[in-house]
Amino acid sequence: YNGCSLNENNFISMYRWHLPDPIAWRKQCRITIQQIAYQKGLVETEDDWSCATFWYEPVPSAPLPPLPDVEARTRDIWQQQ
Repeated sequence: YNGCSLNENNFISMYRWHLPDPIAWRKQCRITIQQIAYQKGLVETEDDWSCATFWYEPVPSAPLPPLPDVEARTRDIWQQQ
């Protein structure tokens, strides 16, 4: 359940779905990601991470607000050269 949807201009977008190993919580959850790479030894990296969380409601609720358009959501995704 993983893949790489974009790999260009030194920008890589990857995903992983945790379907067989879900993380359950009741009120809140905190996740810490340690970023380490190997370049002639272990080094800290400065990667940009994001995540999405999906939940299931027992009953329908009020409609969610509309998403911003694609331009607004991707405005700063590419670093200026």
